[in-house]
Amino acid sequence: MPTLDNAQQSIVDTLGRGLFVEAGAGSGKTFTLVQRLVHALTPDPETGRAYLDDLDQVLIITFTNKAASEIRERVREEFVSRGMHQAAFEVDRAWISTIHGMCERILRESALEAGIDPSFEVVQGHEQSYLLSRAASDVASVTRSDPEFAELYRLYGSAMNAASEEGVAEESKSGSNNTPSALEMALAIAELAASSPEGFSGIRFPGEAPSLRYLVTQCSLALQDLLAVWRPNKGTAGYKKMPLVTQLAEELALLADMPEVKKEGLIDFCERFLEADLKAGSFSKDAKALFYTFRGQLGDALMQVAYEPLRQQENNLLKLAQLIGGRYNHLKVERGVVDNNDLLSLTLRALESNPVIAKRYANRFRLVMVDESQDTDPQQLKIVRLLAGGDDHICYVGDGQQSIYGFRGADVEEYRRVRDRSLDRLVRMNHNYRSHDDILRFVKHSLGDSGILEGFMDLEAFDERKDGYPPAEEPRVVIEHTANYGAKKSLAIKSVADQIANRFQILHKQGVSVGSMALLLRGLNNVDIYIKSLREHGLEALVTAGSSFARSLEVHVIQALLWTLANPRDSYRGTLPLLQSPMFDLSDEDLLFLSKGGRAKGFADALLTPAPDIERVLGRTPSPRLMNAIAVLQKARETMASKPVSQTVRDVCEQSGWLARLGHEGPQGLARQANLLECVRCIDEIIDKRGLGYSRAPKVFSDWLSVAKKGPSTLSTENADAVQIMTIHASKGLEFPVVAIAEAFDDSSGDKRKRLLACSSQGIHSLALSYDPKTLSKLTGLDEGIISKAKSWAEGNLAKVGYEKDQIKTGLDWRLSLEEIKEDRDRQEAARLLYVALTRAREALVIGINTDIHKCGISPQLAAYYLSSLVGEVPKELGVTRFDFGGQEEGVIETVVIEKKDTEDEPEIEEVPAAQRFAMYEALKPAAPLRRWKSSDDIHSYTSDRHQAETLEALAAEDDVQNMQESYTPWAPPQSTGEDPLCFGDAFHELARIAANLRAKPSRQRILAVAKSRELNEQATDRLSLALDNWLASPLCNEAFGYPIVQGEAPFFSAEGNEEYLDSSEGKAGYLTGSIDLLCTDGSRDALVVDYKTGERTLSEHEARELHEMQARYYAHVLMKQGFERVEAAFVLVENVDSEGPLTVRFTFKGEPPKLGAITEPVKETSK
Repeated sequence: MPTLDNAQQSIVDTLGRGLFVEAGAGSGKTFTLVQRLVHALTPDPETGRAYLDDLDQVLIITFTNKAASEIRERVREEFVSRGMHQAAFEVDRAWISTIHGMCERILRESALEAGIDPSFEVVQGHEQSYLLSRAASDVASVTRSDPEFAELYRLYGSAMNAASEEGVAEESKSGSNNTPSALEMALAIAELAASSPEGFSGIRFPGEAPSLRYLVTQCSLALQDLLAVWRPNKGTAGYKKMPLVTQLAEELALLADMPEVKKEGLIDFCERFLEADLKAGSFSKDAKALFYTFRGQLGDALMQVAYEPLRQQENNLLKLAQLIGGRYNHLKVERGVVDNNDLLSLTLRALESNPVIAKRYANRFRLVMVDESQDTDPQQLKIVRLLAGGDDHICYVGDGQQSIYGFRGADVEEYRRVRDRSLDRLVRMNHNYRSHDDILRFVKHSLGDSGILEGFMDLEAFDERKDGYPPAEEPRVVIEHTANYGAKKSLAIKSVADQIANRFQILHKQGVSVGSMALLLRGLNNVDIYIKSLREHGLEALVTAGSSFARSLEVHVIQALLWTLANPRDSYRGTLPLLQSPMFDLSDEDLLFLSKGGRAKGFADALLTPAPDIERVLGRTPSPRLMNAIAVLQKARETMASKPVSQTVRDVCEQSGWLARLGHEGPQGLARQANLLECVRCIDEIIDKRGLGYSRAPKVFSDWLSVAKKGPSTLSTENADAVQIMTIHASKGLEFPVVAIAEAFDDSSGDKRKRLLACSSQGIHSLALSYDPKTLSKLTGLDEGIISKAKSWAEGNLAKVGYEKDQIKTGLDWRLSLEEIKEDRDRQEAARLLYVALTRAREALVIGINTDIHKCGISPQLAAYYLSSLVGEVPKELGVTRFDFGGQEEGVIETVVIEKKDTEDEPEIEEVPAAQRFAMYEALKPAAPLRRWKSSDDIHSYTSDRHQAETLEALAAEDDVQNMQESYTPWAPPQSTGEDPLCFGDAFHELARIAANLRAKPSRQRILAVAKSRELNEQATDRLSLALDNWLASPLCNEAFGYPIVQGEAPFFSAEGNEEYLDSSEGKAGYLTGSIDLLCTDGSRDALVVDYKTGERTLSEHEARELHEMQARYYAHVLMKQGFERVEAAFVLVENVDSEGPLTVRFTFKGEPPKLGAITEPVKETSK
């Protein structure tokens, strides 16, 4: 029998009673569980009897199918090594699975007693997404015309994922994750209810109505306290305000003493207070704090009053969720399917309420082990306890420090509750057999001693482990730190990536193999930056785990192939990206020749031309590459009638030579090969086996990719000489000699600001809607500006809301409390995620940290606190800092400083040519470039593009204007180099338009196609993608996409009389034409105009405001003439970015349309 340490031996030997095992990282947990199971089946030498009769009495639950397979195989190997061949043969039917696998098995065995069809199917992934969106769609078709839900839809809209006939959900058209529509919020609530043992009874919007008398009394007392200490000197501004403040105090006291305090009285007082325009500077030092207290109380009171009407919408939202949940259940019954939530709820119901089923499993399992118990929830543990007859037969195994799946519903608090009631049976496995002691000392010092990780359990290194770290002179713990003084985030990421790559290069030169290195990231959004840095340092890199399959280049090539097979005339989604891809790799000359050569009328005609006629139709002999592409695609079309889609896709990959070429491109080529073969398999599963055919294939595959959470496929990585890159979540359970970590310290994504916030505890889900001023204004009719001020005043008071129930009473109190709880949970999970990442290393750690250093402090908070706990303060200057962490040698912090550039090294453009861009109206007469508009012009094109305003000749009369049909040919670029600002701006506007339609970032393939169509080089393409990221991450984008109606490139054409101009002399009448980058409306008479500005990187806010005020006036003028009463024009400088996002300047217009300025000079704009 293998050697066991004391804790392991105790676990193996304890068979007749319950156990709670805290198994630290690398402590040999799986090995110990296997030994315990085998020991339970091994006859005792003295009695000749084993604790268990056979494997049927064993139940092992683990978190993933992969972990279950690993345990099963290791059990089989141990049986074989001990000569227990019959037991080894029975392993495949043993109860070793995930909780869902176990429940499915129970339900199939007991289907008749449970009243379900034994042949039920389990629906998940894209098929489940379809049923959910179908349920929401069916409910929406009824409720959109129901007056009960009219206000809910008015406030939040009714956009949603549309259901596809093929059985998958289309991409969301609503907005960002933080601004879901009413239907999407209701759908989320329905899913929460399905995951709760209590169903919809486990869903609650807590809180009671606020007491207006209490709120007003508190404000009155605060104002009285202020007056009691405020003694301004004569002649001061405060002295002059004293009578007014006294009067306000009297009014407030009267309001508090009224028999019935009405909200209108409080609102009127707030308006009076605003009119008084009291400033903190009017008060003496001792009174200023009391002024802030009073203003905070007043803001809190107004926010409470404004928030209360939202409670009715919470009720309506819950009703909508119940309708969707009921319809979803009906659809599942129709199809004879269940989902994972059903597996749990049906099993729980069967064990609790069906005596026959309960008796069948009572006392069946004598050895029950729950692996990864920190990742379970109350419902799952309740099922296990029912099967085991209580905790006395269960061995819980877990590690609270590795609970990182809160976003999947895992409840670490439930793990802690079970542990706390199992202290008499607690065993700690705190020997680590993986890592060098220096790694463990550093983890303890940085996470345990610092207090970052609560309840830290220290681990002891195995004394007899062999050292596998060749570079004796290099430290084992290095922190690569970038101190960022205002530079763009992308530059900070690149800096950290370069630092990590440089460190890996140093280690490689000193004997560490590249294949023994791993880079762990919090997410894969920036993975291309890290891969590029590693390759620039001569190191190959592969993404080996994480949800990156759908983002890979080869998968998008297959997507283009499917569109081509379905319709060869689809050059936008199909033939163009396919022919440009590495599969065929045609040159620009080939594409130009193919589209315009000879008698062919575009790609499709050329591709469909029979091989013998190619030269005659195209006019000359195609290049070998083009000829190969034509031949391969024609052969594919000829055999489509007799072959399934997956086979044709594989044939094209092979016949094009791409599959073979990838085999000679090293580790990266092998990884792409694996993804191609996985594409073929997936197409067989989701298309061929469902009989969908070629016409539906591209849509089905595209929709499946939009919801699939699939990691990259691999042929083999064991011998690959490449750095393995994966997410920290995907690395759990793995280990590597050298580990680098990046982006683990970033602040959470702002989930606490979600429109619908949910926090769960013990199976109960507490929910609350957000209190954003715009929604509250729409609901109550109060001025949005007043609510915004009240919100800012109240922030100090609101932050004081605690967790004690007697302090949390109203709905708004609960919302704020849930935000704090969410923030605290996210912070704790981030610390646990960091612990998981650090403990993957066997020999050495490289930790990448980026800090933003600004006037208000240092962020992210976790990064700042982490570094401060190591060296006292965050290093802010270039250099090396050493620190002691209790290891054999010191740790090192290498700091690099990057700063915001004052100027950009870009040439100043004197004259700009007209861009070849889609326009709604075109001059019939030749248009000559002008330096200015003439007063005699009667059509003025004030589009958002500077080049259009400067290069179109004014037209002579209205008769000279006609509609122009859209003809988008993405392969035909404007004349440019990769640095032409017009082509860059044109590309950004096209991508922003696509993003507005999707309400999401366009795919990488789409970005590359648009960039290529404008002949942007690689550097400009990276800049384009970054500018798009800046826009999509901005608060303005979040606001814009929250509108129910969003129109990109909205055209306008407005007749203007002489009276419309500030200078109303004769000769001004004419027409105003152009387009608005993004027009957002909500059915009311309010409009939000967004105008994108590229370039303009060095403008101050004041300069930007002066520069764009004229353009804002034109937009407002045109829209208000069309009936809008309030227009807000926002100009977002997508490349002028600081720590708060891109610079945005806004102009608001109300009442009459603003007069137009005399059009004698074009409004100054930087190139877009």
